[in-house]
Amino acid sequence: MVCCATSSGRRARHDDPASPSCDANAILIPMTKVQTTYPLSRKLTDEDSASLVRVHSVYGILAVRPQRSLEELWMEYDASRLTPLDLTATLRTHGLPIIAPI
Repeated sequence: MVCCATSSGRRARHDDPASPSCDANAILIPMTKVQTTYPLSRKLTDEDSASLVRVHSVYGILAVRPQRSLEELWMEYDASRLTPLDLTATLRTHGLPIIAPI
């Protein structure tokens, strides 16, 4: 019997026809994490909080953190899913006052 973990935490048996098949590599999708900092055209305000929360739901964005000065936005994203242009457009669409890198 060969076992592997499933997303539910239970084990699936490969030799049991009633168990779903389990490919251990199926959940290991390559990811290229990139960290970058965007300067802001103005300091973030309380009104920008909702935009920061919504940006976290975008597929490929892993983390968004305002810097202590509130004049920069630190980002971590998956470059295999988003290009720098996609990221810039997404941040602007969400109303964040970023200055695009040159």
